[in-house]
Amino acid sequence: MTTGDVHRQPPSALSLIIHQCRYELLSFKRDRQAGVTTVVMPLILLVAFVSLAGHHSTVVQDGHKISVAQFYVPGLIAFAVVASSFASLLVDLVTLRQAGILKRRRATPVPAWALIGGRTLSCAAVVLGTSAALLFIGRNNYNVHFASAALPAIALTIVLGTAAFCCFAYAIAPFIRNVGATQPIIQLVLLPLYIISGVLLPDSKNPEVLRQIARIFPLQHIANGLHRASSLTSPGIGMTATDLAILAAWIAVGLAVAIQRFQWLPR
Repeated sequence: MTTGDVHRQPPSALSLIIHQCRYELLSFKRDRQAGVTTVVMPLILLVAFVSLAGHHSTVVQDGHKISVAQFYVPGLIAFAVVASSFASLLVDLVTLRQAGILKRRRATPVPAWALIGGRTLSCAAVVLGTSAALLFIGRNNYNVHFASAALPAIALTIVLGTAAFCCFAYAIAPFIRNVGATQPIIQLVLLPLYIISGVLLPDSKNPEVLRQIARIFPLQHIANGLHRASSLTSPGIGMTATDLAILAAWIAVGLAVAIQRFQWLPR
């Protein structure tokens, strides 16, 4: 054993997370199917929804009449958050666990929190890139305008929303026994949330009881923050104190359950 080995410092928490993030981004780059699902799909949906509704159609959001494109760009950014940090992630987690890959990763050893932190950062990077593409297409194809001051608020909402859904995915992954059960669970969770959370339809169209249910879950607070930040009539920081509190609670509880129940071995 050399002197360098004796005095070598263990890697810091930040370096472990960044290293894991690079690994996740490299894996994402090599997975073309994941790229289509998380990056291309929101862009296709934007073109499809605006074309079906009509370029000059309007909707009412937060008491203001806006163009349908102005509504769908923030909504589909929220969709991209969920697609990257929950739907794709949950499938990956169960697949890697059942294939024994997480078991081999445990021998590295990599702590569970480093895996969660690295994947959260990589998901946030992917969603930020997708959001930039949505904003670009919205501005150049549909005359959707956003105040420059809104961009930091949009980025903050994306990062917090990604963290909330990543922690949620890691928290429920141990309870899914096999890969075949993953997609039905994802659809069972996401389809109702998309409908009641102001992502695909304005939440003003929903009855009050559904709006109250939606306030429990993080997706509505992500969508609301994005809609407020991108509003031309009342631009601001986007997320309210209530939005931040709900997302912080989902992150804290989800992370605690994920670390406590993290499952390395195939079931």
